[in-house]
Amino acid sequence: MRLELLTDREDRAMSERLAAFSARFTYPLGADRRFRIDHPGPYLGHLASMGDPACLVALNGDRVIATLGLSARTLRIDGAVREAAYLCDLKIDPEVRGSSALLRVLRRAREWVAGRGLDAAFAVVMDGTERTPDRYSGRLGLPALVSLGQLSVLSIACPAFRDAPVGDDVSLEDALWSHESLSGGGVLPVTADRGARSEHRPEAFTLGGGSAVLEDTRRAKRLWVVDGPEMGAAHLVAISAAGANLGAVIAAGAARAAAAGFESLFVSLPIEWSPSTWCDQHATAVHRATATVYGWQLPEHRLWWVPSSEI
Repeated sequence: MRLELLTDREDRAMSERLAAFSARFTYPLGADRRFRIDHPGPYLGHLASMGDPACLVALNGDRVIATLGLSARTLRIDGAVREAAYLCDLKIDPEVRGSSALLRVLRRAREWVAGRGLDAAFAVVMDGTERTPDRYSGRLGLPALVSLGQLSVLSIACPAFRDAPVGDDVSLEDALWSHESLSGGGVLPVTADRGARSEHRPEAFTLGGGSAVLEDTRRAKRLWVVDGPEMGAAHLVAISAAGANLGAVIAAGAARAAAAGFESLFVSLPIEWSPSTWCDQHATAVHRATATVYGWQLPEHRLWWVPSSEI
């Protein structure tokens, strides 16, 4: 087995190997649905939208047997700035599970983190995933990744909200500033370049004093229902709303997404902020799942504002 570290655009042959490898894996979205991920452009494209990217690729000959995405990111924590590594898209070929492949990939990732001068890391895992970071870290010289917080991940059928009020357009800068002010008591990952992932021009709006941004990941990452069509999903991010207005802002995002031709809208919020009553009122159109943030050397028991477009 050999390890390659991709830090720039991969060549065509590597892109094809990574795409074929990625297509073999599916992920839970709640209790009864699964999806798979397709990268229409370079594999590093989605990682680059979040920060400085890299990807570890383990190969047996020319066959990919494991991958781990890495991104050096900026976090805002209680108004202060902190740099940390984001670990994502860990995939291990079932045929080599139980071998040294995972350990070698994680050790090389630790070297990359240290080489970047970073002393913290985090990952987000959809609940229902078979093996979570707390089970394979914290041994054999690897730092322990512990649970830091939980997210509520909503999947919303956009047509159900087609007639909802859509609010008024605002500048992206105003919406992001509002979101940063709201999340001041938690942990907010800073997005490096939305344009690297969003095919739909990021669309900021305000409603009832709240605001949000509508975007997608189709330029770099697309989701497909297992044995079904592309999910055609948008993402509502940078949300600044609370209480009864939160549901109205989400509904406005779904209406805007429907108008743009999207079938589904994803929303991720700290689980403490999940609009449970609104979700219950729209149970036929809103599907709820959860995810857990794991990390090392980062605050526990805080609100984590990781957008669905970056999970």
